[in-house]
Amino acid sequence: MSLRPILRLGLLASALMLPLAASAPASACPNCKSGLAVQESEGGRADFATGFSRSIILMLAIPFGMFSIGTVAVVRMARKGSIPQL
Repeated sequence: MSLRPILRLGLLASALMLPLAASAPASACPNCKSGLAVQESEGGRADFATGFSRSIILMLAIPFGMFSIGTVAVVRMARKGSIPQL
């Protein structure tokens, strides 16, 4: 096995991991202790509800999006005839 494909794979993996390592941690959880303390001191009840609403929408959107992409892929493959008959 040549060393060149291994180097390409390593370079690709490091290029994909670099943005993840450089990004700041996401603070999307509205129920965190620090988030609640800040909201209580500012009286931000509407922000609290908005945070929960956005979290729920995000948690629902991801599975529906994945299911939709999978369905579209299966339908396209079926139309091309590349799915074997059972």
